[in-house]
Amino acid sequence: MITTKYFNYKQIANLAGLHLVWLTAWSTFVAAIYYFFEWQWMTIPLVPLTLVGTAVAFFVGFKSNQAYDRLWEARKIWGAIVNSSRSFTSMLYAFDTEKGEMHYIKDFKKQLVYRHIAWLYTLREQLLIPTEWEHMSLERHFGEINTKRNRLIKAGFPDYVRTHLFQQKYLSEEELSVQEDYKNFATFLNSKQAKDLNYLKNKKVITDFDHMQLQNCLNDFYDYQGQSERIKKFPSPRQFANSGFIFIVIFIILLPLGLVSEFSK
Repeated sequence: MITTKYFNYKQIANLAGLHLVWLTAWSTFVAAIYYFFEWQWMTIPLVPLTLVGTAVAFFVGFKSNQAYDRLWEARKIWGAIVNSSRSFTSMLYAFDTEKGEMHYIKDFKKQLVYRHIAWLYTLREQLLIPTEWEHMSLERHFGEINTKRNRLIKAGFPDYVRTHLFQQKYLSEEELSVQEDYKNFATFLNSKQAKDLNYLKNKKVITDFDHMQLQNCLNDFYDYQGQSERIKKFPSPRQFANSGFIFIVIFIILLPLGLVSEFSK
C-alpha cells in the first residue's frame, strides 16, 4: 500500500517502469512505420477500440474495487486486533480476587501480556512469508521482479528482521525451543494463552465469568488471524486476472494503430 502524500515518479518507475518502456517502444515503432512508409493498411477504425476499451474499463473497475475491498477488510481486521488487544490486557489486570495480589500471580499475568505481544510479532512475520501465487519462484526476469516487490513490501516494516529478537524478549526459552515444531506458531501461542487462563481460573484468581470474557478475546484473536490468513493466501481468481490482462494487452496493441491516422491529420 502506498501511504505517501504524493505518488512520485520513482514510485511509478518501481511499479510500472518496465511496462512504460515497452509501451513507449511499441507506440514509437507504429508511429515511425506509418510516418516513413505511409502504410495506410495498418490503421484501424476507432470502433473496435471503443468496444475493447469498454471491456477493459469493466475489468479494470472490477479489479480496482476488489483490491480496495481487500485493503479495507485488512484495515478493519488490524483495527479489531488493536481494540481486542487493549480489552484483553485491561481485563486481565482488572479481573482480580484476594489471591490475585500474590507476587507470582502478577508475574503470571505479565507473562500472558508478553506472550500476546509476541503473538502480534509472530502473526506479522507469518503474513509476510511469500506464497506460491506471488510467483517469486519463477525463473529469470519475472521471478526477480516479484522478489523485488516482496522486498519493497517488507521495507515498510523496518523492524521485520528483528522479529526473532522480539520473540526472545517476550517469550520463555521453553516456548522458543518448540517454535520449529509448529508450522503455525501464532496459533500455538494462542492455545498456550488459553491453558494459562484456565490455570488462573482453577486457582480462583479469576472467576468463571472473567475467564469466559478473556477466552472470548482469545477466540476473537483466532478469528482475526484466520481472516488475515484468508486475505494473504487467497488471491483474486486467475480467470478474472487473465481475462483482464488479455483485454488490456489487446487494447494496448490496437490503440496506436487506431490513433496514428488521427494524429497525422
